[in-house]
Formats: sequence, C-alpha cells, structure tokens
Amino acid sequence: MVDTVESAAVALVGVAFEFPGCDDWESLTELLRAGRDVMRQIPDARAESTGVARSTGERDAGWIDDITGFGYRYFGLSRAEAELIDPRQRRMLQHAVRAIGDAGYAPAE
Repeated sequence: MVDTVESAAVALVGVAFEFPGCDDWESLTELLRAGRDVMRQIPDARAESTGVARSTGERDAGWIDDITGFGYRYFGLSRAEAELIDPRQRRMLQHAVRAIGDAGYAPAE
C-alpha cells in the first residue's frame, strides 16, 4: 500500500518582512532577479543611531538601513515601556501590523 500525500493550495493573505536591501515583494523580486549582493559595511546612519564605532577592519554584513522609529504610542505604550522591550520584539510588532494591513484589514481595528 502506498501512502499518498494530498496537495493543498496555500494562500499568502498578508505578508511583511525586512531584509537587507528590501522590505516588500517588488524590491525583493528585483534584488533576486538582479543577483545583487547586499553585503556591505554598516551604513553611516545606522552606526550613528546605535553608537557603533566604525573601524577600518570591519567586515561586510547584511545590514538593514534604518532600525529606529518605533511608534510606541500606536501600541499604547509609554516611551519607558517601549525601551524595556527587546528591539527585535518591537520590529516584530511593526511587521505584524504591516502584515495585517497587507492582508487588507485595518490594523487599528
């Protein structure tokens, strides 16, 4: 007896992501088609906003340009509360809202 696996259709209803050099489907598709390399030295604005000291022996990495701008009020948080949340969790909150909006829902609802 042979087990069969039924194929099921999968629908992406809403999506949000952030990779070096792209943060939407169009820019991701363009990046992949062009075969562009996104490895580079830390961007100046990122180094300044995080207080990272630049060095000449620095290795290239896949940097996301802007990691600032968390709208803590939007999430009903005080600034002090927002500063206690891990920055990666703050980014995921922002991406969750973008994914809900991308799915056609009003995130505020």
